Amino acid sequence: MEIDHLPRREYDPRRDYEPAQLAPGFIGGYEPARAQLFMPTPFEYHHGKARKRSNLPKQSTEIMKTWFDQNITNPYPSEEQKALFSKVTGISMTQVSNWFINHRRRCPELRDKRERTRVNGREIDI
Repeated sequence: MEIDHLPRREYDPRRDYEPAQLAPGFIGGYEPARAQLFMPTPFEYHHGKARKRSNLPKQSTEIMKTWFDQNITNPYPSEEQKALFSKVTGISMTQVSNWFINHRRRCPELRDKRERTRVNGREIDI
């Protein structure tokens, strides 16, 4: 029997989980609100039909990188600046925040600075 031809059925916690798992706050290890999110079937997951990670648009990252490079001494945008980046680039505030977090971690200049400030495994003030 080929799985490809089976109809996809809707998620139903009463049918898909044991009654003991239907206690408030526990549906298969997920909170009830999160159980409503996209959940690929095992077949979809194993055959690459689940959601895939994608990069942010290049134009969005170029805008944030330009600001980052101009503010390398203090690369922490305010909430207002993050909101402006979000509006201008068309990505969410969470994506903007995560981009800055990741870029600060990956930035060689900041990494070198962090390593220079460590003496015998302890942080010192410059």
